[in-house]
Amino acid sequence: MSMGHSCSSSTCNECGRKHLRSVSSRGDGGWNRNDASLICHCGEKSMLRTAKTSKNRGKQFWGCPRYKVGSEKGGCNYFRWFTDWEIEKSVSFEVLEANDERLLKSFENESDKKIVGVQKAVMGLQSWMKFLVGVVSVLCVMNIIIIAMLMGRA
Repeated sequence: MSMGHSCSSSTCNECGRKHLRSVSSRGDGGWNRNDASLICHCGEKSMLRTAKTSKNRGKQFWGCPRYKVGSEKGGCNYFRWFTDWEIEKSVSFEVLEANDERLLKSFENESDKKIVGVQKAVMGLQSWMKFLVGVVSVLCVMNIIIIAMLMGRA
């Protein structure tokens, strides 16, 4: 779903495309991955209800928990047939798992790059250390020679 618009159904009225939605801080509807329940547009956990109309009697659907409860805020009229949600849930789980795997590989690649960078830095420091040990050794030998020459004159 693009960030420029929001949809209230599984098919967007603005762009006409079907969208897979996950939980959003904006409360635009979706499902909660932790307990696999739908989230309504109010941001509440939706309730599984049973239709009582003659056309759909006994058919289960997800609805806003505030719908027709007599409160000032009458809810968001969130509605989704249970069978539609079951299909979307299985597809959404697959999409989220693929995203998780991609994110994990991205973190692994980033970590590998950092490890290689640290290894290169360590190798550079080791070669610098060898150079400095060589310089100190040469300076020590030169000091010994100078001291020996000064003692030979005296």
